Amino acid sequence: MKKQTGLISFLTVLCFLLVIWLPCQAADDLIYVCKNIKTGTPRFVSSPNKCKTKTEYPVTLNGTAQQNPVPNFEGDICWIAQKTEDEQGPSTEQPRIVRSRINYINGTYIYNTIMEVAGYDPLISNGTAQVIGDKIIATATESFDYSPWRITGINRSVIDKNTLNGTGWLIRNSFNTSTRAYDSEYIFSTLTLTTCP
Repeated sequence: MKKQTGLISFLTVLCFLLVIWLPCQAADDLIYVCKNIKTGTPRFVSSPNKCKTKTEYPVTLNGTAQQNPVPNFEGDICWIAQKTEDEQGPSTEQPRIVRSRINYINGTYIYNTIMEVAGYDPLISNGTAQVIGDKIIATATESFDYSPWRITGINRSVIDKNTLNGTGWLIRNSFNTSTRAYDSEYIFSTLTLTTCP
């Protein structure tokens, strides 16, 4: 009886250690998500082949999360940014891919974002984000240069923690070094999680 009790105790401790140790070993694995085509709701799976072909599409995330990439995700995430409004009212432009490199340090996300703009240097922004309730709140500054214009801006994004979709607004100031003209603008966009190219 003592041997059986000792063996059960040993196996219990071993299982406990494996539960703690194994997720750490898989920390750099890819994270696979199946997103519902209509609602955008994510479902975390072990392989992109697990997505339902008619109702879901696969999204692959690189990072250190074992399941949901909140709260300790690190890696690249991409969104489709679709402008819906500017300072004059409703407005649309060609959607753009926004790519963010995320680092997680002591409860805060630090991120660097690149957005390609055809014919110009890429737009670069840097910021921080916090998980607050069921939202991820992010604020970033940006700089953009297409001669003779010099542009800076600040934006705020609110991302749903469960779907990783959200919205963002931007206020941008521009200065023309040739004409000395000054301009400002407002942009509101939707952000839809997508696979990074």
